Amino acid sequence: VPPPVPQQQQQQQPPLDVFAPQPVAPAAATPGANFTAFSKESLTVDFEVQKPDLSSQDCVVVATFKNSGTPDMTGLNFQVAVPKYITMSMEPPSSTTVPGSNASGVTQVIKLKNGQMGTKKLMLKLKISYTVAGRKVEEMATANQFPAG
Repeated sequence: VPPPVPQQQQQQQPPLDVFAPQPVAPAAATPGANFTAFSKESLTVDFEVQKPDLSSQDCVVVATFKNSGTPDMTGLNFQVAVPKYITMSMEPPSSTTVPGSNASGVTQVIKLKNGQMGTKKLMLKLKISYTVAGRKVEEMATANQFPAG
């Protein structure tokens, strides 16, 4: 039988109050909320995804067009196609000229509603056309890197 431990060596812990308010950690940013939807030659299109809350079917995507080349890109036309379970509306772009040398980008807002949230993820087909140095460019891509929810 081990000898009893002297009283002065025992550390008393207050009982755990499970009903006391606990500190709340700040909400983490939704993983993948910002991503590059398209990048080719000198054009990059970044998507910033904004959701009022994770349970909402609605989200807003702010597309930012950046031009790392020297000549400006003119006549920017951005078209988006969505599957039938997604409803979409688009605002006009902030400009149809994307300045060169990564100057201020052009933005365009896309509002989406996923009617099958939780079953199917957001997915967009992109068609981007513009003129640079007198050459007409038309590109197509798929954006499907949206966060779950």
